[in-house]
Amino acid sequence: MNIATGAMVTWSSPVIPKLTTGNYYGRPLTTDETTWMTSLMTLGAAVGTLVSACIADRIGKKKASLVMLAPSVLGYAVISIVRVIGVLYFCRFLAGLSIGGMTTVVPTYTGEIASKEKRGSMLAIVGSSAVLGFLFSYSVGPYVSVLTLNLLIMGLSLLSGTLFMIFASETAYFYILRGDKQGAEAALRRFRSSEEEIKMELLEISIRIREEPQGNIFDLVKSTTVLKSYFVAVMLLVFQNLTGITAVQYYSQPIFDMIGVDIPTELCPIILGCIQYVGGFTALFVYDKFGRKIIMYVTAVVMILAEVPLGVFCYLKDRGDDVSSISFLPLVCLSVFIFFYNLGWGMIPWVIAAEIFPAKLRVTGICAVAFINWIMVFIITKTFDSMVRTFTLGVLFWIFATSCLISIIFVKFMVTETRGKSLEEIQDALKKKATSPK
Repeated sequence: MNIATGAMVTWSSPVIPKLTTGNYYGRPLTTDETTWMTSLMTLGAAVGTLVSACIADRIGKKKASLVMLAPSVLGYAVISIVRVIGVLYFCRFLAGLSIGGMTTVVPTYTGEIASKEKRGSMLAIVGSSAVLGFLFSYSVGPYVSVLTLNLLIMGLSLLSGTLFMIFASETAYFYILRGDKQGAEAALRRFRSSEEEIKMELLEISIRIREEPQGNIFDLVKSTTVLKSYFVAVMLLVFQNLTGITAVQYYSQPIFDMIGVDIPTELCPIILGCIQYVGGFTALFVYDKFGRKIIMYVTAVVMILAEVPLGVFCYLKDRGDDVSSISFLPLVCLSVFIFFYNLGWGMIPWVIAAEIFPAKLRVTGICAVAFINWIMVFIITKTFDSMVRTFTLGVLFWIFATSCLISIIFVKFMVTETRGKSLEEIQDALKKKATSPK
């Protein structure tokens, strides 16, 4: 289902040039209208995270995923029929509800069904499938009408939801939280091959849930370990957005229009989408071989090395210098940036967030983190155009590079390595770190 989610996220990139130059809504849309069109989706995503938090533990993560997919299907159906700007805003908000819900429930679901040896790789697959959705909008959007793209994304959502409903099962954690050990055993049997492994994992999950503090959400968040988990997860998502990825994903084609390249600008997002997918595919082979922290260090350094010269190029171009001899640089820099972003920072913050919360707070924790993440995405998407006018595009890329540098320091001192540990072992490590003498 993440393919459909990814297609919704980058829908705006190929559509904005069509709506600002054509008469799909009776007249060209203004810059302010397109920024609202883009940013209202992210506000919907913020609300979607809260909705998913309310229903995921009550009805199960499988059913919650299907429920959260429904608003996007409705939204794309409506904007395919009604061509009113106000309706467009509302339907983008509906799409955001689905995106917010899916990007919180699906990683949590995946983290709970995966073994500790394969959890990183499986979560990387989740991220890679979203990138396929990005690539779908990037590659199809420029060459079909807005109506056709809307219908295609609606069909993709229906297809993915149907397949998930048929083939997916609920997680063992959900059944054990409900006291249904038989259901938990049946769920694990679909994902584990050894009876001994099933019994051992059932025992570990049961002990961990039994040992976790009882009480309401306000009692639980008084825990030092949980509060630190919130802080770490939130900051990782803050740094993820400040790498510059939000601006690049939502305004990819407009950015290339501003920079100026030698090839058609509608091809540039397709190239970036392909490279981003290769980065995500490569992540399948490195997430469970190297530590999460070392991957974040390396990828952050390379992103800095890509964004600094890109900022220099934009600065020279804005100053009026002749940059024709290095006109290839923006596409090269953004290609390097997008590859290493997706290799590391694209998914690892979500991987860690899905790993560091206790079972009874996992969905709530992920949703709280995702809510703040989407609020930040809203701020960036709504203010991007004004930030470019205020700071220039080159200075923005330098700001993004600086945030990558700060993120390395944060990861070094604040993030606990989770590779190769079960979810229960991670909780033990976090508790020891929280209670150890400073």
